[in-house]
Amino acid sequence: MSKLTTNSNKPPRTPDQINASRANGSKPLGPTTPQGKLRVSRNRMIHGFRSQFICLTKEDKSAYDDHLNAYLAVYTPANKVEADLIGLLASSMWQFMRYKSVEVALCDLEACNLDEEELRLDWLGMDAYGRLALALAFNR
Repeated sequence: MSKLTTNSNKPPRTPDQINASRANGSKPLGPTTPQGKLRVSRNRMIHGFRSQFICLTKEDKSAYDDHLNAYLAVYTPANKVEADLIGLLASSMWQFMRYKSVEVALCDLEACNLDEEELRLDWLGMDAYGRLALALAFNR
């Protein structure tokens, strides 16, 4: 019989205790039903994990989380790879929509032909994409 003690003050574990530990350790530690596995596969997305890295400082992170959850509701990933691909699809669409919003704002700025002083007076009324367009326009 081997000595399996970790503390010299404790008696060695019996073979029955060792076997019981092995049996308990071999039991599933997480969800086993498909519904349970699906629920926990979304944990990192439900808590805004991705929105921290996709959204700009002034963008609404909860709006992005809603956007991502809409994709997850339609495509219901079965594993991590599928969840990553759906996350990539949702984040790419979010970035595309951002770029289109900035493009429209840049075109509006160019069409208005406003001088820099006039723009500074009006910038407070602009949305986040208008301000981003201003930042890009004046940093050329």
